[in-house]
Amino acid sequence: MNKQRRLGLISDSHGNFPATEEAINILVDQGCEQVIHLGDFCDTNRRDRMEDIFRLFQERRVIAVKGNNDYLIELALSNCAAEEYSDQRWMYEFLKEIPMKVIMDNICFAHSFPFDYLRAFYEPIDVGSTERASLLFGQMPYWILFCGHSHTPVYFQLSYPDSVLRKVAPQGNKLLLEPTSRYIFVVGSADEGECAVFDAEASTYERINIRS
Repeated sequence: MNKQRRLGLISDSHGNFPATEEAINILVDQGCEQVIHLGDFCDTNRRDRMEDIFRLFQERRVIAVKGNNDYLIELALSNCAAEEYSDQRWMYEFLKEIPMKVIMDNICFAHSFPFDYLRAFYEPIDVGSTERASLLFGQMPYWILFCGHSHTPVYFQLSYPDSVLRKVAPQGNKLLLEPTSRYIFVVGSADEGECAVFDAEASTYERINIRS
């Protein structure tokens, strides 16, 4: 995968097609060369625009990782009756091909924990403390993990040797990342008006408000 300079980050849009489309448009307008959705683009209780979201991802070449809601929809589609399945097969195949994580250089993108087992996208990293993040820093090799799931626009910073801080990501200001620290960013929910930009060249992270 080619190295991208500016990445647009979306998470937890939960079937909200207008917010998903607006977030993509905003991030592209911000100069993002690639948009990545961090899972739960589907929602088990909001399926009316699911097909539209899938086609939007294909048209705009959005990279996505699988969230727990996406997995449940995949299971539901796989269990459709034969007469229904033919019309929905392409959506099932689309979801089936979505990975649980994507790695670019030393950066990982996942819905929650960056592992390949089912519990990884069911348990939130942010529980209001640094407990889980502290353990995760010792289990993963990445400089940065971008994730979603908990809907909280916070980040965890590991400063050596073992100091872990939990902070709310600043609104309206770019956060300069320190090369000697490691990070976990929980991108807020697009369904609640949040997306973000990561500039790899400038090493900055910025929360972006979704207008709709």
